[in-house]
Amino acid sequence: TTTSTTTCVNSCAALGWPRGLGSALVCANSQSRTGCSGPISAANAQNWCQNFFGSGARLCTSDELLAGETKQTGCNYDLSYVWSSTPCGNGSFLQVMGDPAKASGPRCSSTAAVVRCCADSC
Repeated sequence: TTTSTTTCVNSCAALGWPRGLGSALVCANSQSRTGCSGPISAANAQNWCQNFFGSGARLCTSDELLAGETKQTGCNYDLSYVWSSTPCGNGSFLQVMGDPAKASGPRCSSTAAVVRCCADSC
């Protein structure tokens, strides 16, 4: 059956992720079955969530990271800059501290950073 509305590919419940610390519509996770991302390039970060968590997992937006959705989701990344899906320049993306209260704000960078993933609650 097809519908005219967009449906989630995989909800937070299907991924087994707890609700984020901000919106009830988003959940987050940092540690896949194979471990944490470690610092990786922007190109690798774009696919990391779906490759290691599966369908429905994605890079968080900078707004989601700034809202604290991924805070305390593992890998000791609260004091590390985390990739967002928000572009800010040629080959650069906004990076936000894992715990946004620990930094003065996001930075526009192409320097390696860690990955925390988000998904939508359906």
